[in-house]
Amino acid sequence: MVSCAREPADSLLSGDVTRVRRKIYIYVSVCKCMATKSITITEEAYERLRQSKREAESFSRVIKRLTSNAAGLLRFAGSISDEEADRLEERIKKNRERWMKEEAKRREQIRRELHGVS
Repeated sequence: MVSCAREPADSLLSGDVTRVRRKIYIYVSVCKCMATKSITITEEAYERLRQSKREAESFSRVIKRLTSNAAGLLRFAGSISDEEADRLEERIKKNRERWMKEEAKRREQIRRELHGVS
């Protein structure tokens, strides 16, 4: 964004300025620019990036979104079949049930040892 301000030089001076009849303008230009870098990527990489781009999203924003930690597990969504997901879910349930039974036995054993019960 570039902004310019015009200020007559005679209003900036102190003292007698009546002798100066012409106006001298001072231009102040402030430019706030974002640094950019150019990178070279393959056509395949560009196509993948372009396909990942959402409507009205810049390539910089796409790269930030895809490389952020927020993407986390979502990047794996759809990477396995429904059948494989069902098998994994079943294995997790079985392991959880086994772990809970073993944990209950350990707690019971600790309770008995604390209370002196054999």
